[in-house]
Amino acid sequence: MYNATLDEILLGQQEEKKSLLSLHYQERSSTTSFVTNLRQPIIKIIVGPRRSGKSTFALNALNTTTRGKFTYVNFDNRELITLKFTTNQLVKSLKNLKNRFIFLDEIQNLESFPLVVSSLQRNGFNLLISGSNSNLLSGELASHLTGRVLSLELLPFSLQELKSNIKLEEIINKGLFPEIVVNKIDAKLYLKELFNAVIFKDIVQRYKLRKSSDLIATAIYLVSNFATQQSFLSISRKLSISSLATVSRYISYLKESYLLLPISKFSFKTSEVIKNPRKYYPVDTGLVNAMSSSSSRNLGRLLENLVLLELLKLKFEREKIFYFISRKTAREVDFLLDFGSKNFVAIQVCVSLIDDQTKEREIRSFEDLENEIGKVKKFIVTYNKEIWRLSGISIITAKELNQALLVD
Repeated sequence: MYNATLDEILLGQQEEKKSLLSLHYQERSSTTSFVTNLRQPIIKIIVGPRRSGKSTFALNALNTTTRGKFTYVNFDNRELITLKFTTNQLVKSLKNLKNRFIFLDEIQNLESFPLVVSSLQRNGFNLLISGSNSNLLSGELASHLTGRVLSLELLPFSLQELKSNIKLEEIINKGLFPEIVVNKIDAKLYLKELFNAVIFKDIVQRYKLRKSSDLIATAIYLVSNFATQQSFLSISRKLSISSLATVSRYISYLKESYLLLPISKFSFKTSEVIKNPRKYYPVDTGLVNAMSSSSSRNLGRLLENLVLLELLKLKFEREKIFYFISRKTAREVDFLLDFGSKNFVAIQVCVSLIDDQTKEREIRSFEDLENEIGKVKKFIVTYNKEIWRLSGISIITAKELNQALLVD
């Protein structure tokens, strides 16, 4: 069987680039500053989950910026990844293509990628890198790079990016991955395949795990029990995994690969934040429908998940988003945004406030919060638009988060 050379594979990928650029492209929000700096002689890195639109965004942004004069290298291509080549051979092959701008797609699939990136940088290439690993900027790569790095996190579509009027029920059930929204494909099949790709390509293969059953069980358990407090100990007992270190490592993999997003419990003491149980949320609400039983599809928690994703897509730092539980009453506030200097925004999420007991519960939770940390700006996010007058509390929908938080 004929094995293609490095030059042949790279030439073939330039044809793939043309094909990808011919497809429909939907502009992404909050990317203007990143695109403006694409010509700068610094390394640009796009991170985010698989199929969140990183490649499509990067290709179109570079195509506009360089008028098509860039080279596309796809490391999610098995033919390229299994080919043995040296860094010097790659540098030579890229120089033969005579483009200074290079897009290295899914770079984490290349075992020696930090050395390759460093070498290409030293050889004068202007690099744009994408990867499906949240730690792409840390560890070994960071130690090999020189100078400043520009980064962008790209998640599935936000509610603000939707071009058509899609019902909230469909958004929650199918999720907002671009191919599902744009191409109207079968969401459940697509997301199951995506889940398996993350597990086996981004975790099992990358970290050379000998068995995957406990990892898969951990992932499905956390997707099914999303938005609930979980500790390493509670997970290990539930799944009969004897080692807490193993559970911790699995969760780290799931977090780094963008399958799950952890949120910490609020405390003024950093040591307590570290040791307290966390809540875990899928990176897309459609994953709950695809990977868990019907009993897991609690509408209130799904709406809560959607609100968290919107906050992250609005570029609120994940490390500054907490959940809060009162020390005295154990009442809970879903999200507490910490802006520093004791400046907080509190967000409760509920399907509806039509029931008086629900209104009372949410008000009491805010009161307990303010009794412990001081005055905060307060929002309640409901499924549909509701007109209620609650003193000092703004009632909004998930789609109104952007405007409400910008105004405030």
